[in-house]
Amino acid sequence: MNSYIQVYLVFISFIFGFIFYLLARFNMWIIHNLSTFLKYLITFIFVIDMVFIYIYIVFSINRGIFHFYYSLLIFLGYYIALKIYPRILNKCQNILKKLKF
Repeated sequence: MNSYIQVYLVFISFIFGFIFYLLARFNMWIIHNLSTFLKYLITFIFVIDMVFIYIYIVFSINRGIFHFYYSLLIFLGYYIALKIYPRILNKCQNILKKLKF
């Protein structure tokens, strides 16, 4: 595997962590008023689906060669999304208030 593919997969892993955070927030919004059993079941299915999607991405890019730093970049993307999401949401709400929506 050459370095271009590794850099590409590092970037994809970071973006995947960011998207994983956004989809996890959406999942929590959907299951907010469900029973405890359904919350656990839907969250389990969500996580399994996300893992299968990431494995499919890795297999399609570099034939399934997985390195430890890919998972670190997924966590880094998740963490950065966790930190900047409230700021982005606040700025969007301010813009909508100025536009009177």
